[in-house]
Amino acid sequence: MSAPTSPGVQGDLKGTTDTLRVSKPVQEDESKRKSVVDHEEPQNAPTMSVAASSGASTSGPHGNNPAAGKVDITSPQHGGVPKAGSKEGQTGKVSAAAAKAKTKEEKKARRVQKRAETSQNEETPAAITTKAKTPQDSVDTEVLPTPKKSTPPPPKPWPRASQRKMSQPEGTDEQFDWFSHLRPDPERGTRRFHVHTAIEALGHQLKDFLICGSTARCVAMLNALKEVIADYKTPVGKSLSRHLTRHLNTQIEHLNNCRQLSISQRNAIGWLKVDEVSKVDPSTPDSEATAKLCEAIDNFIAERFTAASDQISYDAALKIDDNDVILTFAKSAVVQMALLEAKNMGKNFRVVIVDSRPLCEGRQLGIGLADAGIEVEYTLVHGISQAMQGVTKVFLGAHGMLGNGKLYSRVGTAMVAATAHHDNIPVIVCCQTIKFTDRVAIDSIASNELGPVEQLTDGMEGLTNWQDVPGLQILNLMYDVSPSKYINLIITEIGSLPATSVPAVVAILNLPA
Repeated sequence: MSAPTSPGVQGDLKGTTDTLRVSKPVQEDESKRKSVVDHEEPQNAPTMSVAASSGASTSGPHGNNPAAGKVDITSPQHGGVPKAGSKEGQTGKVSAAAAKAKTKEEKKARRVQKRAETSQNEETPAAITTKAKTPQDSVDTEVLPTPKKSTPPPPKPWPRASQRKMSQPEGTDEQFDWFSHLRPDPERGTRRFHVHTAIEALGHQLKDFLICGSTARCVAMLNALKEVIADYKTPVGKSLSRHLTRHLNTQIEHLNNCRQLSISQRNAIGWLKVDEVSKVDPSTPDSEATAKLCEAIDNFIAERFTAASDQISYDAALKIDDNDVILTFAKSAVVQMALLEAKNMGKNFRVVIVDSRPLCEGRQLGIGLADAGIEVEYTLVHGISQAMQGVTKVFLGAHGMLGNGKLYSRVGTAMVAATAHHDNIPVIVCCQTIKFTDRVAIDSIASNELGPVEQLTDGMEGLTNWQDVPGLQILNLMYDVSPSKYINLIITEIGSLPATSVPAVVAILNLPA
């Protein structure tokens, strides 16, 4: 493309062909050229120049100046865009920087506004308020002071014990039940499943407290389950080990609905399902399998209860000396056997029985010992301090031994153990290892059993209409927890050991959790 030149220049160039480098077509319209300057960087501004071919000399009105052969068509008079460094390009450079700053300010304003909206959605007072102007104007951000939060009033002092009142829900007369987790099911004892007749009969006996004591309850349960297994027939297409386990779970759940299972019952159930039923060969006939299971139950009762109680009673009788005064609480079958065994050894001693309502089991123990010729003294638990005078040893039964070495037994046992510990009297616990568990308890509230309220209210004239007294709740706790520091010795069928050895025994015997 050849560029038009003046006549003088054409003579000097002598027909030399010049090259015109054009980077972008030049817009002749003034409004379009202004738009290009406002929105493009000065460095990228289009330029157009004419350069003479190398080696050509120039002459004419410009003399010998080499630069005279170049025509700058970027100047305004040639219709081009002014250079970035020229005076004409200063206005374009300022406008591009302002546009870039404006874009940054708009982004910043949008971010601030988004944070403010998020804060309002979270119901927090917005500390920064942004005000975005039109795109033609600059963006201003107004920072408002954060409102001061009102200081909450200081808490009221806790009222004295004499001024405290139990809070009640508004609109109701009921008070909060702190022992609701211990309340038995109102439909306790009702038949919900297809249960065996032996299980149903045992459930009624447990519910009415006709069978008391953890040992007696566990032995009665195993005998009832033995009848269930003896009458069991495996359905067609079913496996005995799997279906019998589900069938036993139904019977056990009914017993638990009648009365909460004891620690020894839970351990015996775990042994029966895990060590016996689950290991039955599927190819074994039903008659042979059920016969083996019934025999295993009989052996378990003989080893873990009968033989264990005999060994414990013999070892405990050796701890009794002549002229000893033995104190015991309520009634324990193994403690009774130990006292009778000591009498059969020809030892002369005296027994003090401390009892408590509502079961008053110590009366039966006193009658049995008196019939054997043992001198017996009977008192209730409120006279424990007076009854402890002259006592040389304290023998206690156990509902269970917990994993932290604490004794879980009939309510009132902790009071007797604490009194003996205060008077420096040794406390000896007689307990079978089937009653050991790795469960722990630090109080008698988190885990316990509630007996019927009628056991406490029947025969009490002042509690005839206790339901009509507002705010009155009656609790019949069955068990309490005695700290391990009150226990000097635990006599078991595997030997005598301290309370801290309970977890080791549980691990060795592989008792279920």
